[in-house]
Amino acid sequence: MSDLIRVIEKTLEPAQPAGLAGEITDFFENKSAEDQFRSSERQGLVGIVQELTLTLKEIGEPAGGLDEALDTFVGEIDKVHTLEDLEKIKTQIKKSALGVQSRVKGLKEELASAREMCESLQGQLERTEATSIMDSLTRVLNRAAFDMRIQQVVKDYKRFEDPCIMMVVDIDHFKQINDTHGHLAGDKALTSIAHTLRQNVRESDQVFRYGGEEFVVLLPKTGMKGARSIAEKVRRRVAEIRTHLVNDFYADREQRVEITVSIGLSELSKEDSPETWFQRADEALYRAKSGGRNRVEMESTV
Repeated sequence: MSDLIRVIEKTLEPAQPAGLAGEITDFFENKSAEDQFRSSERQGLVGIVQELTLTLKEIGEPAGGLDEALDTFVGEIDKVHTLEDLEKIKTQIKKSALGVQSRVKGLKEELASAREMCESLQGQLERTEATSIMDSLTRVLNRAAFDMRIQQVVKDYKRFEDPCIMMVVDIDHFKQINDTHGHLAGDKALTSIAHTLRQNVRESDQVFRYGGEEFVVLLPKTGMKGARSIAEKVRRRVAEIRTHLVNDFYADREQRVEITVSIGLSELSKEDSPETWFQRADEALYRAKSGGRNRVEMESTV
């Protein structure tokens, strides 16, 4: 019985075509597989072209006409009928892709160079700005910086009323130092005072060389009592300086010179302008000098 079933099943199986019929069947099967392959290849190539086109748009330029060439590839891909045609298109796209890659690399190098140039220019501008507001001898802020800063401090005070003290410092008998020991000795005295001021005020305080032998220190968020304490400390530290000065006129002579300073203090008020505030501090300085020098005087409250 089982043998009979096998014979019947074999009889019912479709016979494979032979001869010319078999060749025709193989042709259409292979053509179908080839068409499917070309369709898959087309889709892949179109995707590549679209990606390259997007890259060109992102870099924002035609990249030597490559964008136009890529636009034509999409239309040509649709016309492909043989694998040979596909290979030709792939070769052209590869060539264009290399062109895009080269251009992108060039743009990256140009961008890196431009960024480096910008950073260099920024550094130069910062150094120029720093130089324009810095006293070249004493390395503290200069008169121009003081004029800008005092305007801002007065303006801010009218809004917030944060206390601020101006301290005007003048080197006693500075002309005598220059006349006796020469200008190089005077320069050394100035740099010594500037260094002492920076070392004995707070980080928030600003030191300026106002002109000649005169310095100004702005003490923000400080009342008169605290400012007086800072000024007295500065005065004592300066008096402790024992500067060895080489005489300009006699190079083999070196003398130790004692330096002192007189200091005037004034507190910013709501009615003040930059000029009136400085004037009161300068008047206090004058009283310190006329009172014997090496002194600290506060503004008059009368």
